[in-house]
Amino acid sequence: MLGLRVSDGVAAGPVDPAVMTAMVTEGLLNDKASQAGQLVLTRAGRLRADEVVRRLAREG
Repeated sequence: MLGLRVSDGVAAGPVDPAVMTAMVTEGLLNDKASQAGQLVLTRAGRLRADEVVRRLAREG
């Protein structure tokens, strides 16, 4: 999950699509990247990266 903090992000893997969609809607994850199966933080997501990682870990 720490790879999520790099600009290229990481492969979505076994992330619940509903959680990923919610984070895109909240502006935390890049929409185009998520459609391609990648988790890439937006600028707002980078500011809240700890929260994003915790949510993904809890849901995954």
